[in-house]
Amino acid sequence: MQRFTQANKAAGSHRQPSLLVFRIMAISYAIVLGCMTFLSPSSANAQMTSPANHEVMEAWVYDVTHDRYYIYNNPQQFIVASSMKVPIMLTFFDMIERQGRAATSHEMDLLRTMIENSNNDSASALYYHEIGGAAGVAAYLSRVGISGLTPNPNAWGWSVMYPLTMVKMLNRLYKGILLTPAHRRLALNLLEHVEADQRGGVGDTAPAGATVALKDGWVIGPDGWWAVNSSGVVITNQDVYVISVYTKGEPTVAAGLSTIRKICKQVALMLQ
Repeated sequence: MQRFTQANKAAGSHRQPSLLVFRIMAISYAIVLGCMTFLSPSSANAQMTSPANHEVMEAWVYDVTHDRYYIYNNPQQFIVASSMKVPIMLTFFDMIERQGRAATSHEMDLLRTMIENSNNDSASALYYHEIGGAAGVAAYLSRVGISGLTPNPNAWGWSVMYPLTMVKMLNRLYKGILLTPAHRRLALNLLEHVEADQRGGVGDTAPAGATVALKDGWVIGPDGWWAVNSSGVVITNQDVYVISVYTKGEPTVAAGLSTIRKICKQVALMLQ
C-alpha cells in the first residue's frame, strides 16, 4: 500500500487551522521502477536515486476544493523545459497590463504558438526580446510574491524550479489572483487548448469530461539525462485540483511520461 502525504502549512497561505493535522491517504500505486512510498517532507529522501537508477521525481498536489496540499519526496528544484512557457506568458501579460495596452496580433500569435504548440522559437522571441529575459521573469515573480524559480539568462529551458512553485502559479491564475480577468481567461484558454501530442501526464489521465489547463516539458539536461514534467489545473463537476509532477534523470521522454502518467492517474482517482 502506498501513501500520499498531506503537506504542512508552509505549502501555502490559504490553510485552515483544522487542516494542519497530517492525514495519510492510502492509494493503490505502482510505478515502472517498483514500489515507492508517498512520504512526509521530513522523512522523504532521494531513495529513487542509485547507480542503476538515476530517476528522481517530486509531485505536489493542491486540492482546491478541500484546501489541502499533498507532497511526494523532498522539495528540490528541477529543470523546467517547456513548462517555463507558463511564467513567460504570465510575465508578458503583466508587462502589457502595466504598459496599459493590448497585445499586438504578432504577440498573440507568439503566445498561442508558444503555449498551444509549444513552439520554442516563439518562447525565445517573448523571453529575450519582449519581457526582459531572466531578469524580467524574476522581477515579475518577486512583485507577485512567488518564489522558487531561478530563470536561466542564456537558456530559458534550463531554468530550474520547485514543483510547488508551478502549483502556486497555476492556483493563483485559476483563482484570479494573477492578471486581469480578461488576461486570466485568455491564459487559461491557451492552456486548455494545448495540442494533443503535448498533453501527456496531467492531460491524458484526467477524469472523463474534465477541463484541463496544462503545460508539459521535456529536455535533455546538462548531465545528459532527460528532465520531464507535467503540470495543470483539473476541473471536474465535483472538484478542482492543481498538480505538478517533475522528474529528472530519465533515460527517455517516454520513461518520464510513463512515471508521470501513473502518478497523475492515481491522484485523479484519489481526488474524484
